[in-house]
Amino acid sequence: MGHYRSWDKSIFLIPILMFVYGCGSKSTETMNSILTVTGVAQNGKGGALLVVDDNMVYYLEVMDAWETSLTGTRVEVTGTLRIETMSEDDLKNEQGEYSQGVAGEKKILTNVKWKTLE
Repeated sequence: MGHYRSWDKSIFLIPILMFVYGCGSKSTETMNSILTVTGVAQNGKGGALLVVDDNMVYYLEVMDAWETSLTGTRVEVTGTLRIETMSEDDLKNEQGEYSQGVAGEKKILTNVKWKTLE
């Protein structure tokens, strides 16, 4: 009978693991089209940014920062758009404390090519 008891416990463990795995995971969607956007080169905690005229922000993958001479200049960036969506629950640890981050959509340009416009 001991053999069945350990198996019975696993039946309860599987849904719990699926629930824990499903909670707190951000979703990522990669668009198939190439996007070209124009904006101002800025640096942030998350790396190099492009702030477009409507104040929308695009993060540039693999770029830690713009060179100092480029910060504040207008640039045109072309890349593939990836969108990461995080909920407020994604920002909480097991104790319910918030970590640094922003809930909502984070637009990331991958495989970027850029040029200055000034």
